[in-house]
Amino acid sequence: MNKTDKSFFPTSKKFWALHLGCWGSLYFFLIFTQFLSGAGGVAAQAVGGLLYVGLGAFGGLLYRYLFHALGWNHYSVARMTGVSAIYALIDGLFVGFLVMVYIIGVKMFAPQWLTPTPQEMPDKTFYLLVLISNAINIAIFQALWSAIYIATQTYRRSLQREIEALRLENSLKEAQLSTLSSQLNPHFLFNALNNIRFMMRKDVDNAEEMLTNLSELLRYALESSRSQLVDLNRELETLESYLSLVQLQFSERLNYQQHVDQALGDCMLPPMMLQMLVENAVKHGMDELKEGGCLALSVTREQTEQEDSLCVRVENEFNTQAKKLDKAGFGIGLGNIEKRLQLIYSDKASLRTRAEGQSWTAELRIPIAEQKEAL
Repeated sequence: MNKTDKSFFPTSKKFWALHLGCWGSLYFFLIFTQFLSGAGGVAAQAVGGLLYVGLGAFGGLLYRYLFHALGWNHYSVARMTGVSAIYALIDGLFVGFLVMVYIIGVKMFAPQWLTPTPQEMPDKTFYLLVLISNAINIAIFQALWSAIYIATQTYRRSLQREIEALRLENSLKEAQLSTLSSQLNPHFLFNALNNIRFMMRKDVDNAEEMLTNLSELLRYALESSRSQLVDLNRELETLESYLSLVQLQFSERLNYQQHVDQALGDCMLPPMMLQMLVENAVKHGMDELKEGGCLALSVTREQTEQEDSLCVRVENEFNTQAKKLDKAGFGIGLGNIEKRLQLIYSDKASLRTRAEGQSWTAELRIPIAEQKEAL
């Protein structure tokens, strides 16, 4: 976050360009109008203009300094406007008084510089007119300058808040994604450890391999929590480790089939996505079948006129008597997947499920064109 330069003389080139541009334009306007009037007094106006505009520009710098030093920038717009109006009036009176003193001095020591004044006008009236007119002019110009500065600062403050809100939103999304992507089914871990424990009595080598697979799965779950997307090849490797552990529980009951378009190996998708889809099918489908059944995974590329998508389908058999058709296959896993898709892709990705007879299908679609943007 960029901090505001609170020094009296700011280092911002944009500020100095705007500040000197405004007050410099006023100075040349005064000299030009005095010259065009043909009434004389150009020399006095040139010197007095430097005093007049110089004090006004100094007042602008002082206003900016007080704006930040006294916390006016934290006021509401209405209060900020009121304080700025009072400042402009005080600054106008101060500058008007000094210009009046200058005119008195010129009239005393170099009256030929001045534009002739009406003979019927008393000096006191003339000096009072100089004070009031210059005070009003400076106050108006200072108020305009303050309005420009307030508008600029209000816009910057609004923009900063928007940036902070986006940063907060992104931080929350990252935290949510980290939490969601790091979830592993505790029931699965408990079963895997128990199965490995029993296997160690019969087949130590196989038990050691299963421990290695479980270790790889846990390591991947932890590492992937720090990544928003991973490539399909890495997901398939992790799925292989997961299935090797599932086979311990199901043995011959699980008939797993896999059809993956090898050209899609570099395509990106959220981590643990394949494992969670398959785990959901195992837990809510295969687990209910005493005789076992078929579970199939397919990963293809589907192109339409509207989009080019990575399509992942997981199809499994399920016991229609054990679950209601409208609830079969739904669990924490699918809800987790839907939340992650929404966080990463908004409405550009989808997860759909359907039941046909004794077959349950979960279909995931991710637009390939959006994958680099999601990173």
